[in-house]
Amino acid sequence: MAIARARVYHSVPFDVRNLVTSSVATLRSQGPPDDQVVETFERRFAEHVGAAHCVSFAFARTAVHQALESQALSHGSEVLMPPITISPMMDAVLSLGLRPVFVDIDPNSLIFDVEAFERAITPNTRAALITYLFGIAADPTPLIEVAARAGLFVIEDFSHNLGASVGGRSLGTFGDVGVYSCSATKTLDAYGGGLAVTNSTSLAGLLRTAQRRLPHPPARRVPPKVLVDLAWNAGSHKSMWSAVAFPLIRALRRWAPGVEDAISGANTPGAGTGELAPEAFERLSAHQARVGLAVLPSVEPGNEQRRRDAERLRGALRGLGCSVPQGAPAGVHVFWQTVVVVDDPAGFQRALARLGIDTAPTNLPLLSDGGLYPDVAKSCTVAERIKQRAFYVPMNNRMSRRDRARVTDAVVQVLGGRGGG
Repeated sequence: MAIARARVYHSVPFDVRNLVTSSVATLRSQGPPDDQVVETFERRFAEHVGAAHCVSFAFARTAVHQALESQALSHGSEVLMPPITISPMMDAVLSLGLRPVFVDIDPNSLIFDVEAFERAITPNTRAALITYLFGIAADPTPLIEVAARAGLFVIEDFSHNLGASVGGRSLGTFGDVGVYSCSATKTLDAYGGGLAVTNSTSLAGLLRTAQRRLPHPPARRVPPKVLVDLAWNAGSHKSMWSAVAFPLIRALRRWAPGVEDAISGANTPGAGTGELAPEAFERLSAHQARVGLAVLPSVEPGNEQRRRDAERLRGALRGLGCSVPQGAPAGVHVFWQTVVVVDDPAGFQRALARLGIDTAPTNLPLLSDGGLYPDVAKSCTVAERIKQRAFYVPMNNRMSRRDRARVTDAVVQVLGGRGGG
């Protein structure tokens, strides 16, 4: 049977229960919001990552917006941005009248190349968004030091890297503020939500003030988010994936690749507008906070299993003509996705598909290419290579041990020249 490249980190029954309870809540008269459960979730999350404070928002993009707004940056101030990220991060910057400036990434760390980062700083640069990709633990210390000398406000997006650390310190706690997205397929999936963590009491106070100005979301906001997870969860289940989803995706790749991008979320509706949707300016719901509290204890055990499996795969790939991002020597990775950088992307994908294994590059857009934001386009050659050639290989803790071994054997077979291209 075919194996999907990504899974939701909930069980189908868990999603069904939450669909029922969230739907029932929409039928009841809404009483006072339960802020206490949200505060408990914030406190537990801060403890989990080793931060002093956590403030929740509806999305990670909202957290970025509010963090930048708290700094009262003048119109036209420059923000150093990663070439590969979701388009709403760009819109959060643009909506404040700030100017994004793309900086290329390092092929091993997948965060900003330090020399390129330093060259990009001008007298008008005021902030930087460091984005960690795929669960690779990269050391941001050199970037933080450069930023500190220039007086930059540093945001870390660690949505792919919950639990990753360098030198015993969690990613997301090196800069001024870290942001985490609790969206579908993340290891802490609360049916959406964005969490801002900081060790600065003054910044936490500004973020808390911004949060309290936002309205509570209507109860109807949650069920569609749960339904998306449930559909993804059911569709990536082995039997459904093998019978329906994988054959359809293979056909789409051949005849209409743009449709697969739209389905996968690569093209965000409304992207490139320079504005955030109104629902971004709401609070995290109590239902989402309860889900977050329920899921949080499972994050680290899942990280440990993925580390073992990914390291086993990476060890088997040595000498086979591919590369894998290494990250920091002292880093503890979480391998949210296990990625392999290959020279023949199309051949690699076809060969694994013939063996019943789905693989694809990230659906995060290469925003520096000018497709959505032509006014700030910039050539970022390393990011372009990662976008085109870094392929997700299924290796998650919802897979059976047998399937994980099967994936490892198949990738070795293909890259070793025995699987056909």
